[in-house]
Amino acid sequence: TVIMRKPIGIGLADTHAHDNNLKLQVSIGKQAVELAKKLDVDKLFHLGDWVVERKAQSLGVLEHLEEMKGYVLANDLKLIGISGNHDKTNQESIFAYPNLYGGTGFDIVEDFHEEIISEDLSVWFLPYFPEMGTYPAKVEEIKRLMDKDKRNILITHIGVNGGLAHESATINKEVSAGLFEGFYSVQIGHYHNRSLVEHDGTAIIWYVGSTHTANYGEDNEKGFTIFYDDGSVEFHNADFPKFETISVDVEEIDGKWLSETKKYIKETGINVRVIVTGDESELKKIKKQKFSDIGVKKLKLNAESVAIRDEDDKVVFVSLDKKTVKKLYKKFSVNQELDPSLGLEYLDM
Repeated sequence: TVIMRKPIGIGLADTHAHDNNLKLQVSIGKQAVELAKKLDVDKLFHLGDWVVERKAQSLGVLEHLEEMKGYVLANDLKLIGISGNHDKTNQESIFAYPNLYGGTGFDIVEDFHEEIISEDLSVWFLPYFPEMGTYPAKVEEIKRLMDKDKRNILITHIGVNGGLAHESATINKEVSAGLFEGFYSVQIGHYHNRSLVEHDGTAIIWYVGSTHTANYGEDNEKGFTIFYDDGSVEFHNADFPKFETISVDVEEIDGKWLSETKKYIKETGINVRVIVTGDESELKKIKKQKFSDIGVKKLKLNAESVAIRDEDDKVVFVSLDKKTVKKLYKKFSVNQELDPSLGLEYLDM
């Protein structure tokens, strides 16, 4: 006898609403609702970071969150959500921007919550709290309360050692994967690229990834997580504008290259950034208008060798104190179209 698994919820994370992406936010919300209806699911799970700005939200963002709540309820769905680090002004507080919209059918978890799915499965929800603060104690409290004979899934928003795709420089500033031993699986928002956290324990730890690509520093494997009644999950791509970086040597750029790249951009609709490398003297001859004419969104010129010199044409060295490092990191993040907030948090520790 083949037992069919049944979908129980649709997860979305790191939607990061701001004034310049509200149309995309509406599209992502509609796609989540349509997927829930298609799969005959009555629950949406939000894994945190609803917004970008931490200090204050614009009227447009506040209106969007209100409209999202109305849209979910109008479609007879229930949303259970948690807050991420971007949703709080005080990271240790239970108060966050999404809490303003909490209520029946649109439940925003302030501390932690157990959603009993069946006698065999429970889904626990835990918002972001500082890794080196109260977060570990809250996980331990959940583990003390949960029925260990069931499959327990934890939905949360946190930094875990080994969660970044590259070697993490934040070790000892994130929680250990061992903290989650006892859970069947842990589904996490926070890092935007979907990835499995490799560790020695038995818990399955996934970063579910954001709903859409926000910049050229992220991959395009973004969308929704389908939760099933057997404790398993499945990734589902969302529809959103993709981002891609094309690297090319300055000597390869000719009429044919420009024509083929223009055709590619037109056919795919991808936001393309072109990085041109080569001799500095050749890069100075580049006419940027040619690239914008074929649809390139961003052009970056990388000289193969660059000397740093002062006004007297002498080589100079810069002393990198903490203030200077933060300034250069912010500049690097802007150039790479990355959110600098996470890195700045660790530089301030």
